[in-house]
Amino acid sequence: MPGTTFTVAASVRRSYLFPAKRAPAFAWHCDIDRLLGLLPHVSVVRKDGDAAYRLVYSAREAGLYRVTIHCDVRIVSDPDRGIVRVVTERQRGAERTQAGWYSMSGSGRFEETIAFADAGAETRIECSIGLRATLPVALSLRLVPRARLDAAADRIFRRRLDEIMDTFVERSIMAYSR
Repeated sequence: MPGTTFTVAASVRRSYLFPAKRAPAFAWHCDIDRLLGLLPHVSVVRKDGDAAYRLVYSAREAGLYRVTIHCDVRIVSDPDRGIVRVVTERQRGAERTQAGWYSMSGSGRFEETIAFADAGAETRIECSIGLRATLPVALSLRLVPRARLDAAADRIFRRRLDEIMDTFVERSIMAYSR
């Protein structure tokens, strides 16, 4: 029988043109509440002050398994360098790790970096998102061979992070253009 926990981790990076000059593009992205609202599968469950948040990643995978990851983050912006970062903080009252028949939940790390560079009338944005967690194996998956479980989890998680990034880019450009 495989171990009772496994690690999911993925990161994605995109480079794209944003339809505004650097200063207004940076200012628009500094509205963190709006920015976090553009991420699919990621919700704000608690806000502590202006820059600290508890986020939760939640998705139903393979139409059956519910994966929930809680992350405490802090927002750091550096207008001189043209960077907005979402960085993981030490968990404050970490969520209990739990496994159900078709569910897995626990705490993890969420990171996002958005870097801005002049590109004429637009701004070149380099954006990266990473998510990592060690989760309990759902009870219904505990007899699946470990190599098969790890490969499937890795493939599904990478595809989900690609979806989050692509949707974020699309939503941010559309929201700004309105």
